[in-house]
Amino acid sequence: MMQNKDLFSSAIRYEKPEPGSRVPIWELEFHGWNHFSRQALVVGTEFTALSRAEKTYALTQNAEVVAAVCEMLNFSAVTVPGAYWEIAPGHPAFFWLPEKERLKQIRLLQKTIGDKIMLVASNPAVLAMPGADEYMEFAYTLMECPHEIETRAKALCQSGMEEATRLLDLGVGALYTASDIADNHGPYFDPGQMEQLILPFLDRWAMHVQRKGGLSILHSDGNLTPILPMIAGTSVQALQAIDPTAGMELRATKNRVKGQLTLCGNIDCGLFITGSTEEVFEATRDALEGSKENGGLVLGASNAIEKELRKENYLAFLDAWKTYGIYS
Repeated sequence: MMQNKDLFSSAIRYEKPEPGSRVPIWELEFHGWNHFSRQALVVGTEFTALSRAEKTYALTQNAEVVAAVCEMLNFSAVTVPGAYWEIAPGHPAFFWLPEKERLKQIRLLQKTIGDKIMLVASNPAVLAMPGADEYMEFAYTLMECPHEIETRAKALCQSGMEEATRLLDLGVGALYTASDIADNHGPYFDPGQMEQLILPFLDRWAMHVQRKGGLSILHSDGNLTPILPMIAGTSVQALQAIDPTAGMELRATKNRVKGQLTLCGNIDCGLFITGSTEEVFEATRDALEGSKENGGLVLGASNAIEKELRKENYLAFLDAWKTYGIYS
């Protein structure tokens, strides 16, 4: 029987599943650790307030928590804490560590669970649509000086490939570039801009990751349906989100890229907070029954599982997976 880590690797490579094996589970970011562990995961601002000795202890404890919870929840892969980013000015996201400690945490996780569960890391390498704070400046520059945006895209790709090498050398096995290139209405970039600013760099980064022995994944929210063939035509191996809030449907998306691109997702992440156990179970069942055939599927939420989740909803998700996630 294949290890969970091998199930994930096989699925991302779109290999034919073995009879009796299961669809692998991976969450883009899982923030629900403390719902399933008596020991607390210490990250973010709580971590920065610790003394030096306390930080060392916390990193060791974090590795133990992650290992235990991943085994309990049957994860085939787990995303390591990310680099710094803000959810609002001055307010950092929950699941991050300062860079020095982030690298130490990766080493500890590799030592603790690296043979059983695939380590996944965020690796920004491909341009994304701008955030609210830079939207107007980016839009004007894109229209008036597109070569300047292309220069940014080249620099981002180069720095991303350099970081990819460092992360893979630490024992991370899969990397994703979180690059939102669409919103709920459709792609932000027109076809010409995709060809100039997105696709060549996605292809270059994915090829670099794979040459170094890693797996490459693109994460993007939004309705990507019009540009799915473009994405599938690059070297990237998998697409994460398949955003249900943007109208993307898992089965239809798989039919469009079958054999070319593994899909990761796409249970509505909001259901885990506001939905009922029955709704979560049914959504998970429908996703598996409609899209697991012949592999090319990694099950998970459409985006991060927030710490506000209802524990019983995640257990309902797992119950559906245990019943419907087996390959015949």
